[in-house]
Amino acid sequence: MIRAGRLAASLTVALALGLLAAGTHHVEIQMTVLGSDAAWPPIPTQTYPGVFEFAVLPECGPAPSKLPYVDFIQVRPQHPCFPGDTALCPGDSLEVLIGGTFPHSCVRVASIELLPPPYDIALPMPPILRLTVVDQGCTRPPCLPGPISWKQEIAIGPLPSLDYHLVAEEIRILGCPPTPQDTTVSFTPFTVLPADRCPKSCSCLSASWGGSGECAATIEAGGSAAVILYVKTPVALAGLEGSLHTGSPGLRITALEAVGSAAGMHLSWTPVADGVRFVLLADQGAPIPGSSPISLEMVPVLKVTVSLASGSTDPRYRLSTGWDLLGSDAQGRAVLMCAPGPTEFRLPPTAILCLGSGDCDFNADGQVDIRDLVLMVHCVYDAGTCPPDSVARFDCDGSGVFDLSDVLCCAMEVLRRPGCPDCPVDSVRVEPSVGVVFGEPIATAIGVDVPVRLEGEYLVGAARLRIRFPSDRFYVAGVVASAAIGLHQVEGDEVVLGLVGPFPVYDYDPVPGSPIPPSALVHLALRPGQSAGGEARVTAAEFSGPDGVRLAVPFGDPSVELMARGGFALSAAKPNPFVGETRFSVTLERAGALDVGVYDLAGRRVATVFHGTLGPGSHSLAWDGRTSDGGAAKGGVYFYRAVANGQSATRRMVLLQSR
Repeated sequence: MIRAGRLAASLTVALALGLLAAGTHHVEIQMTVLGSDAAWPPIPTQTYPGVFEFAVLPECGPAPSKLPYVDFIQVRPQHPCFPGDTALCPGDSLEVLIGGTFPHSCVRVASIELLPPPYDIALPMPPILRLTVVDQGCTRPPCLPGPISWKQEIAIGPLPSLDYHLVAEEIRILGCPPTPQDTTVSFTPFTVLPADRCPKSCSCLSASWGGSGECAATIEAGGSAAVILYVKTPVALAGLEGSLHTGSPGLRITALEAVGSAAGMHLSWTPVADGVRFVLLADQGAPIPGSSPISLEMVPVLKVTVSLASGSTDPRYRLSTGWDLLGSDAQGRAVLMCAPGPTEFRLPPTAILCLGSGDCDFNADGQVDIRDLVLMVHCVYDAGTCPPDSVARFDCDGSGVFDLSDVLCCAMEVLRRPGCPDCPVDSVRVEPSVGVVFGEPIATAIGVDVPVRLEGEYLVGAARLRIRFPSDRFYVAGVVASAAIGLHQVEGDEVVLGLVGPFPVYDYDPVPGSPIPPSALVHLALRPGQSAGGEARVTAAEFSGPDGVRLAVPFGDPSVELMARGGFALSAAKPNPFVGETRFSVTLERAGALDVGVYDLAGRRVATVFHGTLGPGSHSLAWDGRTSDGGAAKGGVYFYRAVANGQSATRRMVLLQSR
């Protein structure tokens, strides 16, 4: 609501502006003062335009949602230049933060999908966010009382400068047999600012620590642990320096090791009062790769080993970088650390190390493997035997209680280990009915979703899968387990996936032909400039039965082609921005009519790149910056769109100058 008034009289006019996203907005107001010929001299009619700026504060909180179990939905920058930065700008990857509360543990989010909008226009539009909520169905697990808070993040692609509404729909599948309930829809407004009102791209590096969940690693008093420091940089780095700090008594940095792409760089470090200072330097080139502003990927650079003094009892310990990380490209130009705004206080990137007061060998066989996780889950859910000293021995996260968080803490330890090749022979049971299969890959707004299903789930207590994927094309954007406790860890071109039961057991026969839900869904996102392709393959698998016995499973060699359903892809244009000509490719799974056009920001078709029939495969196309009538197009932002076999895809390119 905006109010306008004047001093000469008590007059106020209120105009409703509707819902607006957080950020700075402008409103243009034009006031016309009517003249009169009755006076002398005559009073002319005059128009007074004005532009007024106002801010919608992010402190007002995320947009409230009308969806059941959802408290808020917020669209924000995927990689802000500094903490508190809420500006949504063209070309930036965006992130949807969604969260809420469940009444108990048997209600959960089964999946969050990004669906293409149902309308077909040239301009890119935000996808539809579909949330599927399920309950325990016909299974009978014990339900922990709530309220139970939940939160998830999902990335969407960049959008041009416009006002938008993010459409979110929630499907609830509840009861026994599971029955779809009514679908509820909500709308969250947000605005992508014009480029001239956006801050300049932040050429700064950011850092984070590896690990999953609250604890990056578990450490015992008198023991040691290692965590990995990751960085994201807009340009490739030939050098990196900075400081690391242990903000907790008893914690000491004992070793640094260059890892990942930085493994061949020279590393030197020296202790300081509360940590160390380090320098990474390359003999030649810039080994630490840069990434595009919309990339989600961070690269590992340092393995940091810390030790904890004997007798330490604090449940949490901190290891952080300073705000002094400084990178250098191959030409010696500085790349500063992305720092918080001048009025905002925020901790630097920090890893939390949790005190582990016990081990994870729940069955006391001298091995820590997925069989221990199965028995731990049974203990937590009162479905099995608990040792009398559970809290003393198995409080992995040091919280003072033994609960599901300790199972997850131990599960991460299992994921990091090579498996259990030396488990006792008498604890192995052959289960030929158990296996791993891939479902049909599903195209998403950011890449491909790969369904993974365990066959014979009712015979499985836990599984550990190692899945190789083409890391030159994709990165792992997340993993969602639909019917178990799920954890994952990415190691180069493989994702290690852990699934811990109980898995669902149905009291009814599924409808013939109905799809069987996957055990997990692996979200693969395309790297900038890449198109879908290659394959995902299970390279190793380890299984445990519901009774904690190791299973011998002849799972074969499961694999799946990553050309998502429909097999249609449009690559990024190269070069982009460009002068004269740019090239891109369209990939078709089957022959069909193809139309490729270039559109301006207003949605007008500027040029036709191709219109005709092509066979299956990848086809290279080019645009020379000329319009359909042969004239030179003006420099600026354009969108190129391909339509074939009932599918469409749109990407952005920037023309600097036509030939």
